[in-house]
Amino acid sequence: MSSMHEEAQRRWVPPKLRGQDCRASFAGAKNPFGLRVSMHKYAAQGGNKFFFIVNIQVPGSSTYSLALYYMMDTPLEKVPLLERFVNGDDAFRNSRFKLIPYISKGSWIVKQSVGKKACLIGQALEINYFRGSNYLELGVDIGSSTVARGVVSLVLGYLNNLVIEMAFLIQVIAVYLTKLALVSLLLLFF
Repeated sequence: MSSMHEEAQRRWVPPKLRGQDCRASFAGAKNPFGLRVSMHKYAAQGGNKFFFIVNIQVPGSSTYSLALYYMMDTPLEKVPLLERFVNGDDAFRNSRFKLIPYISKGSWIVKQSVGKKACLIGQALEINYFRGSNYLELGVDIGSSTVARGVVSLVLGYLNNLVIEMAFLIQVIAVYLTKLALVSLLLLFF
């Protein structure tokens, strides 16, 4: 491993979860929280923080959205892997963004359905990327996969007694580098 890479890993602090929101809205809503508008306002006021937003959208008679927004205290250019992901094209992003799900509390059927294997989300689901001057939002469309839609429908039926853990990662493909760079760990209680 190169000393430059070791130095970058030692200095980098992962983005902090600054907020999360889970809402139901009318069917077909694409951005029910107006997060991009908020990020534009922040940038216009001279804000220098960078936001990484994951907006998971579950279609149905009501559209459910789980929006997770992270704020980085470190300038984006100081985190080369994340900078390349943010400024890369959709094909690059889809080949790198991973989710590792885990149901730590819930029924056996939900645990078996969700599993705990890492998944390149962009290979399995449609992701719409929205890039602004100080943010990148990933709109993850659960409805773009019949399998994912079925699993999430099952999970929604058991929300009364469920703990979901999710890790978001950016995959690195290089022999001398760590294989995954952690973006976030998240624990949701229902």
